Amino acid sequence: MNKPLQLILCCLLITACIPQQASAQTPEINKKIVEYVNSVKGKKVDRGECWDLINEALNTSHAKWTPTTGFGKIIDPKKEEVFPGDVIAFEKVKVKRPGMLEDYPHHYAIVYEVKSKGAYIIIHQNSDGKRKVTTWDFDLATVTKGKVTFFRPQE
Repeated sequence: MNKPLQLILCCLLITACIPQQASAQTPEINKKIVEYVNSVKGKKVDRGECWDLINEALNTSHAKWTPTTGFGKIIDPKKEEVFPGDVIAFEKVKVKRPGMLEDYPHHYAIVYEVKSKGAYIIIHQNSDGKRKVTTWDFDLATVTKGKVTFFRPQE
């Protein structure tokens, strides 16, 4: 195989392996947040608390925010578009998934990918006893109790 063709195939393979997370409409600050979480995926951030990942992602991307609940502008996922890089706060949330009921009394995550309206891949840490940055499929339709709040980070 000649070199230019090898280069094209390599680029196509690399592109196919990267999740298509950000559209042209995704705010720049959100793109920076996704870039940061990509750099720590599979690693432990600070103490491994869910809060630590949010703190580092927002600070590294130079977002304007106020700890511990001022992650940006509150958005309504039923009325507004959700973008990768948006922050999610879970308060007293119960999620029913096939064969299990999970509790998130106080948890934070970041939207990693938007699959469809109300369905996301989120990225977080300190979930299921894992203190490393992992992803999880999350659908708002699986929430049976509690409050889920979405925030749009601000520059």
